[in-house]
Amino acid sequence: MVDNGSLPKPIGANEQLSATERAKRRARPPVGGPPVRIPDFAQAEALAREKMAQGDTQNRPPQPVGQGMRSPEEIKADMAKLSQAAKEYNESRNSSSLPKPVEPSPEVGQRLEEDKVKEIVEQMDDFELDAYNRMLSEDQLNNEVRRKAIEARCEDMDLVDLITEGRVLQKVPIVPNKFEVTYRSVSSGEDLEIKRMLYNIRKEVPRYQVDAYSVMSLTLAIHAINGHPLPDHNDEAGNFSEDRFKKKFELVKKYPLQLVADLGINYIWFDVRVKKLFSVEALGNG
Repeated sequence: MVDNGSLPKPIGANEQLSATERAKRRARPPVGGPPVRIPDFAQAEALAREKMAQGDTQNRPPQPVGQGMRSPEEIKADMAKLSQAAKEYNESRNSSSLPKPVEPSPEVGQRLEEDKVKEIVEQMDDFELDAYNRMLSEDQLNNEVRRKAIEARCEDMDLVDLITEGRVLQKVPIVPNKFEVTYRSVSSGEDLEIKRMLYNIRKEVPRYQVDAYSVMSLTLAIHAINGHPLPDHNDEAGNFSEDRFKKKFELVKKYPLQLVADLGINYIWFDVRVKKLFSVEALGNG
């Protein structure tokens, strides 16, 4: 039940309120809660811009999309300034006023280089170490000065022989009167035959397969050494014979490793010379 005594009494037309009653009525909140105050956005933005002009960046007013962004020209100009500053800094670092680093003596430098090489070699696996050792040994054999000296002693080949006979031969005086090899060009059929034979060693490690193919290709290309012909790997009709090739291959495999390496390098040079027979200069306009 509502206590009517707690409610304010209505004011009649002829009634007068005391000062105390009027103060109580003014202290009570109006019906529906306090009035809502609508903020003045224009005034708030103006105040924020004023603070920003004074150095207050925390109350920066939001900028419309597309405004306040730096143009490409401005960015490019800033990048040029940074580049120039970096250049000036590097020049100052290289100036004579700064102490120069102490360079090691030749003996110390050589020892540091040897230590670096030793560290790299120790981290190699067996495959990489073998390739590294071969590279060191081949550098003594496979170089431009040696190639030009050997080719200067070779007789020219004729493209006509390659076309009419199906192959071309060239005597290569690697060491004159001591080590002279006659190479022959290899046909596509012969190359396919040895690749087919590689199927029999498909279960071997990849390195063995690669080396086997190299020695087999070399076996095809060697015709004679110091004037002594090697067994022919073709039959009387000129067709590839696997049995005859195996006999020739077994003979080449018995050569010292260093000899086989040099034979392989000179065969590569010979093959390049054969390919040059088809160059535009060699064919001419006819």
